[in-house]
Amino acid sequence: PAPSRVPQVYAAPGVPVVAYSEAGAAPLGFKPNSLDARFLQDMCSFGRALPFDRILVIAMPDAVQRVRQKLERLCVSEKVTIVEAVPRVASHDDLPPDAKSLFSSAALASLSTGEVAIHRSHLKAVQECATRGYKSCLIHEDDFVAFGPSLESRLRESLAVLPDSWKMLFLGRCWDRVCGEGHVGADLYAVPAWAGAKAPQCFHAYALSAAGAAVALSAFEKCRAEANCPVDHAALFTVEGVYSISPALYTQSAAQGNPYGEHNLANCLEHGDGVAVSDGLLEEGDFLDLPPEIAPPECR
Repeated sequence: PAPSRVPQVYAAPGVPVVAYSEAGAAPLGFKPNSLDARFLQDMCSFGRALPFDRILVIAMPDAVQRVRQKLERLCVSEKVTIVEAVPRVASHDDLPPDAKSLFSSAALASLSTGEVAIHRSHLKAVQECATRGYKSCLIHEDDFVAFGPSLESRLRESLAVLPDSWKMLFLGRCWDRVCGEGHVGADLYAVPAWAGAKAPQCFHAYALSAAGAAVALSAFEKCRAEANCPVDHAALFTVEGVYSISPALYTQSAAQGNPYGEHNLANCLEHGDGVAVSDGLLEEGDFLDLPPEIAPPECR
């Protein structure tokens, strides 16, 4: 295949599945029922079940090719927009005036330069979702990793009980002090409106409805006037309509390159539901979309 189409999977009744790796590499032959073939098929089925109008991925330029390969495995390339991440500057003094204007002086003083970059990057993504008029958007950071058992079926079952009035849906998160409360059905949980700082954190995989994007923009605006400006725009969690899927459908891989450099592999393996990836967690049928050379030994 042409370099722009790798990796790609071809299958036909009675013949092996053939997957191509890097451009110019020899094709790898997989038996139809091998783990490799099932992995690629399940990733594609999961991606096609994602119902959101647009998938927005916040990424640095040097991460775009890797991101597009992950998205192609999920079979969602046709509805993706890459949102260029805002780079971190050395100090607050290096911020342009329009960036400083997003924060009150007290809020800016409370944030690291990395947190400022994260805030500005997610603001760009939410603005893209709102101004384009999408009914819903799935927003990723570039180190997202599809992970866990029965991804497609758990997604479909959870979406089937998601209320029409939803505003925000976590498909991946890390720390969550209200995990297990507000069970709606299937793997879907409502985040209590009183959750505040106890609500889910980490924004590598979350969806917004059109109403949710408007609420998120209002949350960003509060940073201009208030001293407290959580980088995860936690003001969202004072409204009804925030949900999470648990166990998470996505985790986060620092090994794939976080643009802010604030995660390490040990922290990455804590993502999901706050549990480490181990032999006890991974079972046959679980999928971790990481290249073997950077996956931890127990995941290879």
